[in-house]
Amino acid sequence: MRIPSLLAAAILIGGGAAAPAAAAPQILGVVASIAPVEMSCTGETCTARLSAFCLQRERQVPGEHSAYRAADPGAYTLVARRADGSTIKVPLDERVSFSSAFGYASVRISVPAAVLDEWEAASLAVEVAPSAAVIPVPVAGDADPLNAEEIAVATGPLRALASRHFDAPSTARDAAHLIEAVVNGFPVQSWEGSVDRAGLWQRQVTPGLQAAASSEAVALARSIYENCLPSSYSMRQCLELKHMNLLSDANRAYWDEASPGS
Repeated sequence: MRIPSLLAAAILIGGGAAAPAAAAPQILGVVASIAPVEMSCTGETCTARLSAFCLQRERQVPGEHSAYRAADPGAYTLVARRADGSTIKVPLDERVSFSSAFGYASVRISVPAAVLDEWEAASLAVEVAPSAAVIPVPVAGDADPLNAEEIAVATGPLRALASRHFDAPSTARDAAHLIEAVVNGFPVQSWEGSVDRAGLWQRQVTPGLQAAASSEAVALARSIYENCLPSSYSMRQCLELKHMNLLSDANRAYWDEASPGS
């Protein structure tokens, strides 16, 4: 599966070429965070989108909302912030779920909002360690399921190989994190609702996140944000496509190294 152009990606995400029901989609790598990713708690769920990438180009791109699970739950840590300013770090448990959010370029992590009371927390965030990945949840009747060896290779040596392309500091990686933070300011639904577009950057890109990114990355992400502001169709989709594009060179470089000559 070659990285699509932005136009092809838009068609693919819309469902024109999503993963067939009879075949398991790709195992995805999740990019290590540079600062805790803020989660939005609305109704019964707290959720956030995380930058991701394709580990298996031979398998199909996941359809929207495809269910995933953590390859290594220890690669993710929930950060619960209390009203008094203290924090506690909580490992993942069975209440945490993952799903595809925009092809292979983004995954959504979700946890019941009830944990806020349980942990006496005012807000939640998530940290992602290098080597993080997510695996498709098996579907009954899958004619081409992932086998144990395939999972071990993708989440082991291939994810390790991808680390220097996605987990090491770079302008594109840091800018992608900033843009994903802005996208997290939109409601979970596909429409944008009454979001104040002009205030998204200030609300979503925290001082800590900006400090963790390079100045070049902040300038690049800010330029992308401002260019998407006047989008007459969907600012959210504009940002999602730009976010995917920011990570595309790294995905190509990883693929070329993982399977030279193919």
